[in-house]
Amino acid sequence: MNVLFKKVYKFDLVRIAPVEIPLLAEQTDFNEYLRQLIEDVIFDDRSRKYLFPPDPTAIKATIERVVLENNATSATFDAANRLLRIEELVQSRIEQLNRDVQKGIMIQALVENDDRRLLLLIKAEHADFINENANR
Repeated sequence: MNVLFKKVYKFDLVRIAPVEIPLLAEQTDFNEYLRQLIEDVIFDDRSRKYLFPPDPTAIKATIERVVLENNATSATFDAANRLLRIEELVQSRIEQLNRDVQKGIMIQALVENDDRRLLLLIKAEHADFINENANR
C-alpha cells in the first residue's frame, strides 16, 4: 500500500467552513492514527464500498479530478465542503430531537494498492486527536 496523498479536515460550525488540519511530516500519534485508519478501511472486508451509478454526479466528478488528474487541492476541499453542507441539513432535521450531528473529521486519501488507485473518503465520528482551540 502506498499513500499518494492524504488530507484531513475538521468542520468549523461557526464559520460554516471546512478547515484543513496541517499534517506534520514527522511521526506523531495523529499520523499513526491516520495510517491505521487507512489500512483498516482498505483491508477490512466490513468497510463499505460505493459503486457509482452510470449517471454523472458532482461527487463523482470531484473524485475523478483527484484520481485521474491528481488535482487534490481544490477537489478535496470541495468534497469536505459538500459533507459539511449535508451535515448542516441533517442537523436542521434532528434539532427537534435535541440531538447534534456527531463531531468528527474527514480524511481523504489517495492510495495505490495492488495496482489499483483508491480514493478513501472517511468520516471519523470522533476527534480524539483534535484540539478544537489549537486547530490541530
